[in-house]
Amino acid sequence: MKSILILAAASLVWVGQASGQGLEACAVKGLSARVLCTQVEVPEDHRTGGGHSIELRVMVLPGVGERDPDPVFIISGGPGQAATDLVEGYARSKKGAWATRDLVFVDQRGTGGSNSLACEVPDDPAAFFGRVLPSDETLHSCLLQLMSHADPRLYTTTQTVEDLEAVRRSLGYGAINISGGSYGTRVVLEYLRRHPSSIRTAMMSGAVPPDFRAPLMYAGYAQRALDALFEDCRQDPACHAKYPEVAEEWEGLLYRLHASAARVRLEGPGGDTTTVLMSAHDLGYAVRSMLYGAEALVVPSRIHEAATSGDLSFFAQSYARRAGFVWSAVSVGLHLSVFCSEDVPFIGDQEMTAATRGTYLGTYLVDEYRRACRLWPRGEIPADFLEPVVSDRPVLVLSGRRDPSTPTATGAAVLAYFSQGAHLVHHFGGHGFGGTPDQECADRVIRRFLASGTTRGLDLGCVDSERPLPFRVSGDPSVYPDQVMGWYRSESGDRMLVSPGPGGGWRHLDFTAADFGALEFGPDGEDARFLASDHGGHPLLFRGTVGSRSRTSLRRGRGPFQVRGGSSRRSAPEAGVPTGRSGYGRRPRVR
Repeated sequence: MKSILILAAASLVWVGQASGQGLEACAVKGLSARVLCTQVEVPEDHRTGGGHSIELRVMVLPGVGERDPDPVFIISGGPGQAATDLVEGYARSKKGAWATRDLVFVDQRGTGGSNSLACEVPDDPAAFFGRVLPSDETLHSCLLQLMSHADPRLYTTTQTVEDLEAVRRSLGYGAINISGGSYGTRVVLEYLRRHPSSIRTAMMSGAVPPDFRAPLMYAGYAQRALDALFEDCRQDPACHAKYPEVAEEWEGLLYRLHASAARVRLEGPGGDTTTVLMSAHDLGYAVRSMLYGAEALVVPSRIHEAATSGDLSFFAQSYARRAGFVWSAVSVGLHLSVFCSEDVPFIGDQEMTAATRGTYLGTYLVDEYRRACRLWPRGEIPADFLEPVVSDRPVLVLSGRRDPSTPTATGAAVLAYFSQGAHLVHHFGGHGFGGTPDQECADRVIRRFLASGTTRGLDLGCVDSERPLPFRVSGDPSVYPDQVMGWYRSESGDRMLVSPGPGGGWRHLDFTAADFGALEFGPDGEDARFLASDHGGHPLLFRGTVGSRSRTSLRRGRGPFQVRGGSSRRSAPEAGVPTGRSGYGRRPRVR
């Protein structure tokens, strides 16, 4: 669960001592912005305060200009995502109220550079199918390795909150602003419960209440999100004309796969192919993942194509990319330590049956987590952990109507207990605000909220003027979806996305502000069917090439494909667009 862009794992090089609070200047590979780093030692068990200790990796993007004294702590999602993976994205989009404040990134215990509980990812993409979590054998082996340096029972949200408070004190900050997405909103809420005086403001994207009990409602929310997408397709003239029976075609696909799993050809990292068995649950999980962001806009066309041709390879590739990313970029051990302590034990059989009845995923996700949690140690949580958080702190919640994981209803449930809260809801948004045409409205509201420190007088009206991105309609090159983005480094150092715009031209978008799904060129895209990024902006799977050194044309009938960076014009490969291949879930190198 996540809603903010992750661009690259941070590669650190210590380069000297900076003044104050034990911070040292450090370099993040590929980033010229000034970054400060430190390690903060904390007890592994804050309840006893003694015994084994662990170190937390901390990075700070210092404020510039007339600096404000209250920093923003950025809380990652997952659970299992390392916060320092977000540094590059924030550094490239730091402006307004963000620019004048320190941005603080603390790798949650069990992730990144904070005593990681990561498990080894299988190399065989076929191993991703038939399950959403690693096999029992893999989990058992991983657990034995992790127990040599960690007690998984102590890697819970409440312990994480005490880590953050220790970091706040260590860095000498007063009241802080705190921003979290998806699972990160649980951390935000628990911080508000345990240390309310330490919080100035709170921002939550894709918020969940403390008694959410993931994955109990995942199937229900995924069903509602897909139903909303189908309804939006019905309301869209082009989509409805092309796919008037997409809901029925979806049901037909599920019916066939429930009767018998399909043998699907899957392309591997080096161009090799393998055959996998794809079940109805695999298909359902692939579509659920696509609903997180703009990739949802290709779902009706892809369902129609699969229903008419019987070819499920697109969904198999999407599933493999998603599973490969989750298993490699998310610390599986930390993920399970949280869910197996705070969620799964509180799911009853009867409520599971009621919550999943009539959904395309059924009990599958709950069953998978129960399987994993039978092996994973369960930690203790406070007696009031599942109780609502009541607070008078200013809080801003952002939600998307088509969010398959944390929809508008969960954001409203959180806000019900805040005396000073605001809810920004995008009608066409996915996870948080994923899948919106741009983030300008949300960015503007956040900056004003951060600057004022209150929700009073906060204007949320900008969301009413935003319009949805168009659905992808097969054979129509004049609209955005089903054409994939390229990304490159311009002379100014900004990383950009390039996607076909209206009329077949090309738009140049800030990579750190865009939120696109895994898409691809149509059959007339020459040799350019190669780029993919997940709903969070990760480049995940690269196939084929973009043109050649001789500047092969990719702009349909408009001459050579030109990449504009600053005032220069260069052909795509020379501008650093990747031309090689990359494996499932692994971030490719970019020249």
